[in-house]
Amino acid sequence: MRLSFSGFLVFAMLCLNTGIAGATNDGAGHEIFLDNVGIGTLSPRQRLEVNNTAVFSTLVANTCSGSATINWNAGNKQLLTLNGNCTTLNFTAPLGVGNFNLKIVNTGSYTITWPAVKWPGGNAPTLTASGTDMVSFFYDGTAYYASAAFDFK
Repeated sequence: MRLSFSGFLVFAMLCLNTGIAGATNDGAGHEIFLDNVGIGTLSPRQRLEVNNTAVFSTLVANTCSGSATINWNAGNKQLLTLNGNCTTLNFTAPLGVGNFNLKIVNTGSYTITWPAVKWPGGNAPTLTASGTDMVSFFYDGTAYYASAAFDFK
């Protein structure tokens, strides 16, 4: 079974008013799952278990020449194209803990002034001039922890 999701998966929307066993209605028409839920498995061992592949079909595009806001609620895979120095980069915190990826396309020798992010060794990396870099974030509900890979060809 293959599922394609656009942005964040909202199970309650998939099962709206279905009367699924192990779920309760919140009074606003949303089913809230009380037990483990599985996609591709009849015996899920976790709150949400997805077997095979979940495909995220949306890459949220952003540009920066001065300031930009990455809204992680719009999707966990985002593109940031630098057309100038990004002196103010903001993150809109996601609704919960998660992993997030930011593809950075630098059209020159531009830099980013990062929001509060914890980097290995405590220092933000230097981006590739006229190149493509990838930054991965783990958000624990309070802080972002980042790692980066550079100069994709």
